[in-house]
Amino acid sequence: MKERVLLVCSESPYPVVVGGYERLIKHFETHIFADYDVYFLVCRGDSIKALLHYGVLVPLAIIGIVLGCRRGAGPRLVVALLFVYAASVIAMFVMARYRHPALPFLCLLAVAGVVEGVRYIRARRYAALGLAALLAAGIAVPSNLPLASEATVRAGSLYNIGRRLQDEPGGLDPAIAYYRRALDLNPRDAMIANNLGLALERRDGTQAGLPYLQRAVELAPGQADFHYNLAGALAEIGKSDEAVAAYQRTLALSPDSADAHNNLGNLFQQRGDVAAAIEHYEAALRLDGRNVQALNNLGVTEVRAGHVERAIETFRRVLAIDPKSRSALANLATALGGAGQDDEAIAVWKQLIAIAPELERAILERRLSEYRHRADAQQRAP
Repeated sequence: MKERVLLVCSESPYPVVVGGYERLIKHFETHIFADYDVYFLVCRGDSIKALLHYGVLVPLAIIGIVLGCRRGAGPRLVVALLFVYAASVIAMFVMARYRHPALPFLCLLAVAGVVEGVRYIRARRYAALGLAALLAAGIAVPSNLPLASEATVRAGSLYNIGRRLQDEPGGLDPAIAYYRRALDLNPRDAMIANNLGLALERRDGTQAGLPYLQRAVELAPGQADFHYNLAGALAEIGKSDEAVAAYQRTLALSPDSADAHNNLGNLFQQRGDVAAAIEHYEAALRLDGRNVQALNNLGVTEVRAGHVERAIETFRRVLAIDPKSRSALANLATALGGAGQDDEAIAVWKQLIAIAPELERAILERRLSEYRHRADAQQRAP
């Protein structure tokens, strides 16, 4: 009469590998537990959470490896597969959930460890069993040492859910709720604070998100992206001096940020410091020559500085990259009109009207009509 073996698993724990369980069980039943009747039990809820803990499975699997590999090629194949997978995990510095596909192997080897351990005890082969138990004990201690607190791990999981939800339709509110729960569990996580601030800014306005963006910078002052996000919020609520300082800190940490240079140029242009604005727009373009925002802003600033011909060329550069940029077309038409190039200005206005949304066309056509009227009046003037 065959002895009975029970393999226990939680209900659909890891969808990536669930499809392979049936084949693994058949393989074990045929090749490894040929002398046993194998039963497979799927449990619901957390009833076997402790049993499936790596700190339990790994030591038992060690016993299964040591004692089971003497019984044939089947166990050795599973062990080889486990070690190949583990080596790939180590090579990629992957932690946490990416180790879960190893769970079926560990479960099966752990069962082998229990079954073979009982058999060795019955046969009074204590020396061989003692060696396996000693190796298992050596693995059990580091396997059960926590790499992070439970609160930190839970906070990371809640944060990941929030990240996934925030860009889904109707997902912003639940994402904010998950971020709040994550931050409650791990209040010193700067990334959670930053993302909560950005989400609140989207939903409730800049003032709602600002405290969390400030908190992120306080927790991780060396993170350029956090300074950049804070600078944008400060600029939005009119705190120009603080926004300039935040963008400057961004550039100190990340000198190759074209967007930070562009936004800093906008702030200097608002202040009327045209020279500083042009300097930052040109810096942005040295980093990213196809940055249409920086090009367009540079052209506007060149017009303000009186360099109209240079601005016309700048707007043409924008349209060479993005021929349907309505803002560049409007700016080019205005600059051409200011330079007295009326025919070209009218042609550009027509281009703009042709691609404008229907609701804007009437306004643009009226502006074109007014421009033509002014141009005709100037031509008739003595």
